[in-house]
Amino acid sequence: MQEELNITNTEKAPQKSKGFKVAVYVTVLVVAVLLAVMLTFSLTVNYFFDGHNEDDGFYKTFEVLSKHIEDFAYYDADTEAMKDAALKAYTSSAGDRYTVYYNAEDFKALNEDNEGRYVGIGVTVTVAEVEY
Repeated sequence: MQEELNITNTEKAPQKSKGFKVAVYVTVLVVAVLLAVMLTFSLTVNYFFDGHNEDDGFYKTFEVLSKHIEDFAYYDADTEAMKDAALKAYTSSAGDRYTVYYNAEDFKALNEDNEGRYVGIGVTVTVAEVEY
């Protein structure tokens, strides 16, 4: 009986191959990256597209005002002209003389004017007082 206990097994236990370990590691890594991307996307969508806008009050006021004008104005209102005027006022109040809103017609006219049909030599003359 003593001999039976001291006998060692010369056969090695089957070991998992390195390829299997690498495959498990890569799979876990891919799953972790996908979860991180999905979490980031869901948080971003919820923040930006779920009505979390600091200008909500402005848009609601604008919508209510537009609805009142549409419902209670004595004359038929030209809503397109009103929208153009509102956008022009919005951009002009930026305080930058180069910030301008053009509707489709104005933009087309601007492009036609700027097609390179200029007349003259391109000289501007100004009068300045010079002290000697």
